[in-house]
Amino acid sequence: MFDVFPDNPGDPFADGVASLCDSLRIVAETRQPHGMAIQRYDVRDPTGKFAERYWQPLNRPVLTKLTISLSSFTS
Repeated sequence: MFDVFPDNPGDPFADGVASLCDSLRIVAETRQPHGMAIQRYDVRDPTGKFAERYWQPLNRPVLTKLTISLSSFTS
C-alpha cells in the first residue's frame, strides 16, 4: 500500500505512512477498529505531482486465522 501511497517527499513533516502504520499495528494487536483523526496525506495527481489532501482513516480488523485489516478513508 505504501509503495502506491508514499509520503510526499517534498514535505519534510509528512508523517502519513508512520501514522497509518501505527494505526494498523493497533488494529492487529487489539483486534478492534481504530479511527484516526483527520490528517494530511498528499497523493499524486494525474501528472505525478503531489496534491494536498486530508483524510480520516478508519481501520478495521478482519478476524480470521490471519489478521488482516481493512482501511476506509473519508476525504
